[in-house]
Amino acid sequence: TFKIMTDTTARMNAVLSGQVDVTLLDAKTAPTAKSRGFTINQNYVDWKGLLILDRTGSKNPALGKTEVRQAIAFAIDRQALLKAVEFGGEVTNQVFGKATGAYNKSFDSYYSYNPTKAKQLLASAGYANGFTLELPTWVEPNLNALLEGYLNAVGIKVKWVSDTNWYANSRSGKYEALVMQIFQGTDLVTTNTLVNQGAWNPLRSTSPVITAANDAIALNPTAANIKNQTAKVNDFLVKDAWFVPFYRIPQLLAHSNRIKVVAQPQNAMPYIYNYSPSGK
Repeated sequence: TFKIMTDTTARMNAVLSGQVDVTLLDAKTAPTAKSRGFTINQNYVDWKGLLILDRTGSKNPALGKTEVRQAIAFAIDRQALLKAVEFGGEVTNQVFGKATGAYNKSFDSYYSYNPTKAKQLLASAGYANGFTLELPTWVEPNLNALLEGYLNAVGIKVKWVSDTNWYANSRSGKYEALVMQIFQGTDLVTTNTLVNQGAWNPLRSTSPVITAANDAIALNPTAANIKNQTAKVNDFLVKDAWFVPFYRIPQLLAHSNRIKVVAQPQNAMPYIYNYSPSGK
């Protein structure tokens, strides 16, 4: 039996009261379920961070500078942000997940927290006095406040824009950047969604590195070549700071002791055959 419950608190109450055996919770509700004896499965499906969409500077000239994008990456204390906002997670600087061939462990710590370095990069890019970054208001006020504080500390002023239709407007190219939580798919899914002409590249940024990788994959779509070419894409994305990931976060699946659950890679909810009675 499936029940549609869009409110996370309602889902928590449903699993606590025995109305359901399994549900997805979040950082606010999972601790309560865990304290009541329910099992919390953590499956790393998403990453959360800044999508810098305007890499050519057409909307905000500052973002067209690689040094500025790198400065943003150095300005954020990811570990402190993770601890303050989430219920578990892993700091990262790359959009490719651990299950992909493109994943590079060293990129998880490529941009360590270094506000001094951030200021130096801004100065070298011609923005010693900073600039204003416009973002649609994200759904987590505490994350917004912390992010704003980190960027303010290096001279970047954040202008939050209230927009009830921010998701669709962001995908249509209205904004220069935004905070977002995005699924980590396979090598090709990640590349097509974030880098090529997919939903999260609305301003159609590209580079010779990406074009060459796509051409090479089209000519030789073997698993080994896809891994090799998407690794090159990942290297470029990290070093050119197309994105500023904060961390990977787990989907928090709570379940009662009446069932056993096997996590499904790259899925928030396991497939139905991954559930079985526990005999309790």
